[in-house]
Parts: sequence; structure tokens; C-alpha cells
Amino acid sequence: MFFAQKRLGVSYREFATNGYVMAEAQLNIRDTFGVDAITACSDAFRITADLGADMVFPENQTPFAASPLVVSRGDLNKLAHPDPFDPKSRMNDRIRATQEMVRAVGDTCLVLGWVDMPLAEACSVCGVSAFMLMLYDDPLLAHQLLEYLTSIVIDFCLAQLAVGTPMIGAGDAAASLLSPKLYREFALPYEQRDAALCIKRAEWLSCISVATRHISWMIWCTRELICLMSITRSIFLWLDVFTAGRKCVSKAISIR
Repeated sequence: MFFAQKRLGVSYREFATNGYVMAEAQLNIRDTFGVDAITACSDAFRITADLGADMVFPENQTPFAASPLVVSRGDLNKLAHPDPFDPKSRMNDRIRATQEMVRAVGDTCLVLGWVDMPLAEACSVCGVSAFMLMLYDDPLLAHQLLEYLTSIVIDFCLAQLAVGTPMIGAGDAAASLLSPKLYREFALPYEQRDAALCIKRAEWLSCISVATRHISWMIWCTRELICLMSITRSIFLWLDVFTAGRKCVSKAISIR
């Protein structure tokens, strides 16, 4: 993201708000370094913006919401279902970027679309700390919000696939904050639903980022899940990540 933006010599605001600039920046990296894949990942606030959040677009940092969009059930009930193909939406801007990249190099280079999973989106909509507290203080509201966001994430994923994107990255880094029990209740079921529907159209679903302790459960999202990545606090945990990831891949192969 930042590397591609800086190599092109544009501000991060331009990179994150103009799909044509993002595509140009990624294609420049492809031409310069001959990388195997380029991506439309830029920030975690595409859906949040399209739901009506007051957004901040710093010149050289990632965009973010100025204030929480959902703090109560009443706030959730006021939200509509945004159309990812709305030309003015931030979701459509990412779709435009993936379409441009696929058109330019799709035959010779993997183009990776991007969505954030429902738990990650909930953290963007509510704020990370507030949503973590909601899991304990009002778990019913947390599930209602996750249900609502799941359908939007699926639509966003399918929209990118509709323009020819062969692979979708799915980020859920906030899941690393959960215990295994909370992960199985508030993250995994919604990851599974997104993966089950999107994998029917995509060649692969990749890159769900969670903590080491969750990797053994991630394989149940879909048999085509690849590119396991982990957020850890110590480099010494990478051996555990590799071992757990290898077991998941072996398990994926065995259930094909």
C-alpha cells in the first residue's frame, strides 16, 4: 500500500480515494519489480464510509472514521444497505481499481481484491474498544451488527468478483484480540458464511489474519482458504504459526 503509493509519488489520500490512482500505483510496482500479485487493499473503512460515517482522509495516512457510527441498537436500525456499484461509493472505487488492474495485467499477474470480514468491519463501525466491550455488555447487539455487516461484505466480495477479480483477500486482524471461545462465537461463523458464498465465484479466498491460537479453527471457513498469516507479539511464535499452518493446509488437502 504505502510502498506502491510512495513509488508513484502521490499522496496516500489520492491512493485511497481514487481507484485509477491505486491501479496505476500497483501496476507501477508490477512493471518495476515484476511481482507475482498486486492488490486493491488500502484501508478498512470502505463499507463504514458508505454507511454514512464522518470520514477523515489524512494526506499521508490511512482514512478513518471521525466518530463511531453505531453505539446503540437505534443507530443500527437507521442504517441502510449500501450498493457496492454506486458510482459515488468507496466500495465502487475499490471495484474500479480491481477492474483496471485485471484489464491491464490479469492474464499475466494475479490481482487480489479485498474485503474485511464482519468482525473487522464491526470494529471500524463502532471503534475497536467499544465493539470489544459490546461482546460482553450486549452480545445480542453485537450479533445483530455482525449479521447486518455479513450481507454487505458478501455483496462487496461478489461485486469485485463480477468484474473479473480471481482472488479475494479477507482481513480479520481484529480477531487476534479475541480468546478462542469468543473467536468461535463472534468471528468464525461469519467468516464461514462469507467464505461459503464467495468461494463459489472466486478461484481462491486468502489472507485471513488472526492470532496463532485461532489457526486450527480457520480451516473450517473453507477448504480453499490459503495464505494463512498471523499477528503475533514475538518472533519466536512464528515456528508455531508455521507448524499450525502446515497442519491446516494438510487438512485442507485431505478434505478436498
